[in-house]
Amino acid sequence: MANIQIFIQLHTIAQMKTSKGVENKINLEISAGTSAIDIINQLNLELGWDDLLVIINQKIISPSYILQDGDILQIIPAISGG
Repeated sequence: MANIQIFIQLHTIAQMKTSKGVENKINLEISAGTSAIDIINQLNLELGWDDLLVIINQKIISPSYILQDGDILQIIPAISGG
């Protein structure tokens, strides 16, 4: 299966702490046929799908959405108050 390139933007507390510092933008090469939920799981965020707003190319998508070459995936934590 061929690989595709996607671009991930992590917002607020979803940003990843790495040895290079805090990362909020990631270019990722993935296998064709990879779903949005696969990427959420792969990133090992401390938030699950129900805690996130996941947007592809400015549209809210379902977990089963199959990513396409060049997709821009935005991961935004849901905010709740008390």
